[in-house]
Amino acid sequence: MHLSSWCTATCMAPGAGETVVDGLAKAGIAASAVDLPGRGANKDRPICLSESLKVIDEAICALDGPVVLCGHSYGGVPISWAAMRNDRITEVVHLAAILPLEDEIMAGVVEATMERVGHRMRFEDGFSTVASFQDSVDMMYGDCSPEDARWAYDRLVPEPFNGMPEPGAAATTVPCDHAKVTYVVCKADSSMDADLQRRIATLTRYVVEWPTGHSLPWLSQPQICIDLLARIARAAVR
Repeated sequence: MHLSSWCTATCMAPGAGETVVDGLAKAGIAASAVDLPGRGANKDRPICLSESLKVIDEAICALDGPVVLCGHSYGGVPISWAAMRNDRITEVVHLAAILPLEDEIMAGVVEATMERVGHRMRFEDGFSTVASFQDSVDMMYGDCSPEDARWAYDRLVPEPFNGMPEPGAAATTVPCDHAKVTYVVCKADSSMDADLQRRIATLTRYVVEWPTGHSLPWLSQPQICIDLLARIARAAVR
């Protein structure tokens, strides 16, 4: 079985995983695209890591069998913590994602990313937003059609700039012994440098590279998402 957990306001639009979910369903794989707190069906829930973990746990409870978690960008943080808490999770897939890194390493990731895209964002009251539609295209949607880019931009929400407080446990880059970890590097990423992604990917076990931008390979090239997740999900139930 497969659970797909999509996240991050400045890099992701709620509901964008539906094309991938539909493709997985046609392949005979149960899937769910989860709206994390502050987005879509869960827009009124507090944006924090503990609430994100509740949402993911609720989605897992609705599925049978082993679970594969997939998270994009900052979504890599909550799915990593979720995997540590639940041995039904057999695989974790990070799409151009941030992992729950140690503070010093995380600070370097944030600094490098802000040098790259900070001028395209606005910051207010601890939250960040993309400054304009064109900035969103330049940062994230360059390989999407204009219609898909506008659709995604219209669904962005403010994101806590300093991230979500982590639960009372030491930072880790590998969820646990019972879950395999795959990292997908998006080589045409205009937000998070591909070489930075590769450095983060060295902390995981399996690495895949896609010729896509940061945010929406599932909009611009959804079949590559479907193919990868279907292969991993099938292997998880063998």
